[in-house]
Amino acid sequence: RGRGDGRGGKRFNEGRGRGTKRAKEGPVLPPNASPIQQMFFGYATTLTARQDQRERLVKCSRDLTVASKRVIFALQRYNVENADEVLTQAEEQFISILQTVYKIACELKSTDKALHHRAYSPGMQEFLEAVTFYWFLKHLSLPTIDELNEWIRTGWQKSGFNTDGVSFSIDRDDYVLGVGDLTGEMMRVCISNSQHKEFPYTVCAQMHDIRSIADIARTHQCPRLSQEDGGDVVVSEESGEDVLRERGSSHGIPKQR
Repeated sequence: RGRGDGRGGKRFNEGRGRGTKRAKEGPVLPPNASPIQQMFFGYATTLTARQDQRERLVKCSRDLTVASKRVIFALQRYNVENADEVLTQAEEQFISILQTVYKIACELKSTDKALHHRAYSPGMQEFLEAVTFYWFLKHLSLPTIDELNEWIRTGWQKSGFNTDGVSFSIDRDDYVLGVGDLTGEMMRVCISNSQHKEFPYTVCAQMHDIRSIADIARTHQCPRLSQEDGGDVVVSEESGEDVLRERGSSHGIPKQR
């Protein structure tokens, strides 16, 4: 018989199932527990609640990542003719995304944000990439952290969320890493709109600024911005410049720098 077949294997698997079920239900304080047992029961209860909260935040982060990627894919259709349509579609998608951000804020309302930051940070970075991409296409500039915090609060109020006692502020490192990822999307939209008169130059000028910010942040303020991330910013910037050089040589358009 193979391992797991027969009576012994069956009892082993059933035992694992019962143990898993008890683990999910949480620790149980035995009758007539001693003070030491009660103390460790309190520790176990706290750790179980903390782990459950972390799992909820991880799920929110995954939902945020998926929804934000959909917004980014939609914004890549941007051009002069369909600009209003694309931006309106993104705004509609942000309504449900802000609901997920609201869930994260509610989870963090009564706990230390630094304790669970790694659980929701990947989703927030993707969200910030999508928001800054949308913001750039609409305003041709990048938002500050304060502007994004206000934009989130305004979106919650428009959706009728109860914001009493719920505060949320974007982490500086998440913002820098999200903007660092944005350069790849800016490079793509620059290439797809290379025939536009002014837009490619605006994109490249903005990428120059992002590269300068990334160099400063990586050196002094944001150690999480690795050398590889900074290299991605450089590659995106140089690709945009290649588009302008090719455009100038093909159409006789002088380089506007």
